[in-house]
Amino acid sequence: MAAYPSYAVALASTPTPENDYIDDVSSSGLLHSRQFHDKIYTNFDVIHPGLTGQQFYDLRQTYISGPRDTYTGFTWYTSSPAESYSVQFTAPPEIAANHGNDRYDVRVQLRGWVT
Repeated sequence: MAAYPSYAVALASTPTPENDYIDDVSSSGLLHSRQFHDKIYTNFDVIHPGLTGQQFYDLRQTYISGPRDTYTGFTWYTSSPAESYSVQFTAPPEIAANHGNDRYDVRVQLRGWVT
């Protein structure tokens, strides 16, 4: 497993915990719950602000070389204490804003679990 690049994360980035339980009602009226994962997964919509064109290219090459590979060391600082996640890309990195002078805000969608 390779390390996720340590770029800044904008405050507008959001985590969304997955609900991995499905509830079913049987014909007798009883409620049954099924759990699909042994870990709690979180979906991240991450914005890396102020990346250079080369940093965006490097991040895109990371995605292209292993779009379903697992990357370690993605740190989410808004929780206390900060949590480190192993993550996978769910979509390719894309430029969210072009600030000119070779500076870009880059949006990345990740899915991960606490390590």
